[in-house]
Amino acid sequence: MTADLVIHYNFELAEPGCAPGSGRYGVRITLSEDISPVFPYLNALLDDAYYDHENKVLIGSVERHRYAFRSNEIMLAGVNEVAQAPGVVREAITLVNRVWREKENIKPNFSERKLPTAIDIYRFLPKTNCRQCGCSTCLVFASELRTASCQLEQCPPLFLPENLKRLESIKKLFLTE
Repeated sequence: MTADLVIHYNFELAEPGCAPGSGRYGVRITLSEDISPVFPYLNALLDDAYYDHENKVLIGSVERHRYAFRSNEIMLAGVNEVAQAPGVVREAITLVNRVWREKENIKPNFSERKLPTAIDIYRFLPKTNCRQCGCSTCLVFASELRTASCQLEQCPPLFLPENLKRLESIKKLFLTE
């Protein structure tokens, strides 16, 4: 049986830059070990995954959480209460270690699917810089949206009737092929 990949880690909780005071949090887990060897196996299992093998980045969802994996870091979005953080961190570490232990039974997926750029997303935003989303500009919101630190619903102008085509265009950028 393969040993666990993640042994040593620390974590910190932070409010997303695009929504301070929202009561939603992100978690940054800093790892002592390089977890990039597990990425092709996680890529095979995660929902709606974006994988960049060369840059060692994997972004995807499992149940209610959005993960961003890098060689020595895991970022999570969707933590609604501070008290949830330790449990969510354990879930993330358990996921990585379980997939690593079971990798012999998982067909790795090396196919890449890259995230749209912040500029690609920004092109379809209303560009009002209204700050209703909590970000200082629409470009900052696009950047946060790209990494799932923010959600489309945080931009009220996108949901106005005159912007529904823009909203659909942004959603299409994130669709799986």
